[in-house]
Amino acid sequence: ETLANVALIVANGPDWFRQVGTEQSPGTIVCTITGATRRHGVGEVAMGTTLREVIASIGWGPRAGHTITAVLSGTANAIIPPDLLDTPLTHAAMAAAGTGLGSAGFIVFDDETDPVSIAQGVSRFLAVESCGQCEPCKRDGIAISELLGRLTRSAFTERNMTDLQRRIETVSIGARCNLARQQADVVGSLLQLFDGAVSAHLAGGPTSEPVPIVPLAEIVGGRAVLDLEQLKKQPDWSYHAADSGTSPAALLGNTPVRITAMVTPVRRQDWSAEVADEHPLEILDEAHDLLDQLLLEAFDEVADDDRTAVTRLIHFVRLHIDVTRRILYPMARRHGGEAGEAVADLAEQHESSTLALVDRVERSHGDPLAGALSDLSTSLRTHAEQDDELIELLRDSMDPDQRGELADALAEARTTSTIL
Repeated sequence: ETLANVALIVANGPDWFRQVGTEQSPGTIVCTITGATRRHGVGEVAMGTTLREVIASIGWGPRAGHTITAVLSGTANAIIPPDLLDTPLTHAAMAAAGTGLGSAGFIVFDDETDPVSIAQGVSRFLAVESCGQCEPCKRDGIAISELLGRLTRSAFTERNMTDLQRRIETVSIGARCNLARQQADVVGSLLQLFDGAVSAHLAGGPTSEPVPIVPLAEIVGGRAVLDLEQLKKQPDWSYHAADSGTSPAALLGNTPVRITAMVTPVRRQDWSAEVADEHPLEILDEAHDLLDQLLLEAFDEVADDDRTAVTRLIHFVRLHIDVTRRILYPMARRHGGEAGEAVADLAEQHESSTLALVDRVERSHGDPLAGALSDLSTSLRTHAEQDDELIELLRDSMDPDQRGELADALAEARTTSTIL
């Protein structure tokens, strides 16, 4: 963004650049809108445009029937409540509102999301990403994340609250960078702005689901694709089953930097229309057959309390759903018209319940595991039927080149994920 601005300023002059924006924040800024909006996207706006206007123009406003309750500016700034949505997007105005502009990446939340879960998601992300050079940053960051997790489960006491407030004050002691300060800003804003949500949990109110605060991989078909693998990352930056308890700075301090080339996407070459027409369904059928096989293996393990196949099943279900959300549903929305939009919406809603069943399987052992696997099996059959319905719809609405594009994407996903 900076380099693009420099080239245009050199070509057209600083006065041209200052024709838009404000006196202190001239020019434009590129904004990213994701979360609980009708659309996810990136757009360039004049500095000084209000956050509400940006959410409306890029994100097409909140979801139908819902209201915005909070906006997160990246993961580094205090949560923005709805009464500050008319704040102009300038560095000075956002600072005056008690938050920050950053690189203008905004995650929007509505009335279906618990603010405590938002803060817990941010806290977890920052605690994991802390390098651990500054001990309070890592130690207190992890503790804050765990305490907020207890709060989302309404398993919280006044003593826990005292501990949380103390750690917010100590997390940035001796900090060499701003990450620890971000913990204090985000969690501190939660306690200040959303005390009602905190009080409800303290009183033993309903629990809330975790909110994944992870990197944005890409935006496809107007929907954000999140790097959910980050949720498996341990505080020591490994992806092992358990954290070693050693800081990344200590583990990786003497590790040389290695840069690897990006993988070149696989492209379709000389595929006939017939092959392009059949290939996508064939690939999805293979994925469904693999899930059926893993389900059978997981059922066989129940009596022995062996988790090998269960772990593989959980991994591949999540991977498969991630691929369908990244590829199949955006294609359906792009080429299937209103019917494609409706079927994709229904499939995504069903996938949310499927992922909840996956979490239940992950927590279960013995007889409860058998019941959870049975419910997951039923849910996956429905998921496979919805996939097939979408493929048939796309066959009717896409030309051979477009079907080939879908086949390309699914074939590439199979190559990189080992499931599709």
